[in-house]
Amino acid sequence: MDEINDAVKYILESLDENVYSIYVKGSFVMQEMLPTSDIDLVVIYRETAREAFNKIKGHEVRGSVSISGFSLDELRSGERKFGEGESPKSFMRFVKYYKLLHGKSVLGKFPMQSDEKALMGHKHFLKNSFIPGMERGDVPKDLLPKQILWMSFNELKVKGKNPDYSFKSINELLPQDHIGKRAYKMRMGKEDKSFFEDVKKYLESSS
Repeated sequence: MDEINDAVKYILESLDENVYSIYVKGSFVMQEMLPTSDIDLVVIYRETAREAFNKIKGHEVRGSVSISGFSLDELRSGERKFGEGESPKSFMRFVKYYKLLHGKSVLGKFPMQSDEKALMGHKHFLKNSFIPGMERGDVPKDLLPKQILWMSFNELKVKGKNPDYSFKSINELLPQDHIGKRAYKMRMGKEDKSFFEDVKKYLESSS
């Protein structure tokens, strides 16, 4: 796509030889993009480029491509040194599903999160950060279904099931009465007025 090519060119021009790799992830790779979906690029860069990367982080190219990333040092340590967002270990857990657009693969080279810790951490994030943010009006409510689908992905992995990297696959493997089934229907456009309150109850009962 032209948007991705333009974004890769912009990143390479901004960071030059300090780019180690560029990946695309998310609904674009899943082939499940919605009209409102962004294309998410992740840049792996050498530590000397941190200042230059901070200038392009979060930048949207042509309004639809979003840029995030990690330094190699962050991937080695497994911890973010600056800012917030996905942890390096979480990125490494999913990188096998992402598409490498430029540079060298990082697959298998750095520590990654276990399924159990991923599930525990995600539920903690939902209960203590995401849900309160929604209640304050800081976080858009339409982001909740996707978060619940990723929580469902983690639950399936802990139970020994192996969904593909797609919301459709997650939905197909879930029990009929699981909250993730409702999240999938909402992502596909179905209204569910009690979903928010039922998510809070689910998180309390499963903690």
